[in-house]
Amino acid sequence: MTTDVAPECESYYREQAQESDGEDEEEENKDHETNPWDKSIFASMNLEPVQLDTYCQDHEIESGKTDNQQRVADITEEDIEIFLERDPIEEQRNEAILEIEKKNIPEIGMRFNSSYEAQRFCNEYSYMARFSLVLASSYHTTSKKRKNEVTKITLRCNKYGKHYDKDEDPIESIVPERQTSILAKTGCKVAIIIKETNGIWTITSAHLEHNHGLGTNSEAKFFRTHKYMSTEEKAMIRTLKKVNIPTRNMVAILSYMRGGRAALPYDDKDVANYSSKVGRERTMNDMTQVLQFFSEKQAENHGFYYSIDMDGSNKVKNIFWADAKARE
Repeated sequence: MTTDVAPECESYYREQAQESDGEDEEEENKDHETNPWDKSIFASMNLEPVQLDTYCQDHEIESGKTDNQQRVADITEEDIEIFLERDPIEEQRNEAILEIEKKNIPEIGMRFNSSYEAQRFCNEYSYMARFSLVLASSYHTTSKKRKNEVTKITLRCNKYGKHYDKDEDPIESIVPERQTSILAKTGCKVAIIIKETNGIWTITSAHLEHNHGLGTNSEAKFFRTHKYMSTEEKAMIRTLKKVNIPTRNMVAILSYMRGGRAALPYDDKDVANYSSKVGRERTMNDMTQVLQFFSEKQAENHGFYYSIDMDGSNKVKNIFWADAKARE
C-alpha cells in the first residue's frame, strides 16, 4: 500500500535518514574495520517498528482509511447479491465433503465381506461428514435354506422422514412444557443401500446430499451411532468399580488414556450407565454364589437350613441360615 507523506513530515523522515547514514559511516570508519554489529544483522529479525510522531502516524492511518474506503467503493451491487445468495448449508456441506478423502466416501460398487463391515465403513464416513446414520430398514430372504437371513439393508440420515408438530392450543398452558431431545426431521434424502450376493455385500445405491446443516466436529462424536467404548475401556471401568472409584475419577482416568477430554467418544453419563450395569451384575453374581454355597451345604448336611427374605421390589432384604449343630 502506497502511503502519502504530508509536507510537515518530510523533514522528519529526511533527518532520520541522515542520522542513520551517519551512524553507518562511523561504524565502518572506526579503526578502519567493518563493525560486525552493524545493522545488517537485524535484517532477518522480526522487530517492531519505532512509532513515529503522533501527527505523522495519524496521517498514515488516515491514508490507509482512504484506501479502504476506495476498496469498499469498488464493490458493486452484483457482488453484494452474490454474497447474499450463497447458501450457508451448501457451503458447510461442501467443506465437510472436501475434508474427507475419496477412499472414505461410500460409492456404488464398493464390496465388503459382511454387513457389519459395510455398516462400520458407512458409519465412519458419517462421523467424518458430521452427521448420523441409522438402520432404516432390512430385508430378509424368503429362502427356507437360508433361515430368514438378512440380504439387504438401507442406511439413512437420522433426519429422514417428516416432522409432525402438535396442534397448537389457542389457550396457553399454565404448566410449562418439559424440554425434550426429540430430533427434528427434515425429510433428508441421504440413503445408502447395501445388498448381499453370494456372501459379498455391495453398495448398490448411495445418495449423499443433505437438505440441512451438518454438525460440528465436537458434536459428531456424541451422536448415538458414533459413541464407542472399547473392550479395554469397559474392562478398566469394571476394575475401577471394584475398588469403588467415583464416576468423575473414572472419566478423568479414561480421558487421560485417550489423550484428553475432547478425545472421548462418550460422556460422563455413558460411563455412569456402564458403571451401574457392572454394579447390578456384581449384585446378581454375589447372590448366585450365595445360593450355590447353600445348595452345596444342604447336599453335605441334610440338617442345613436357609431362608431368604425379599422386599416389595423383589430384592434380597435378609438371609437366615443354620446348620444341624445350631438347630440342636
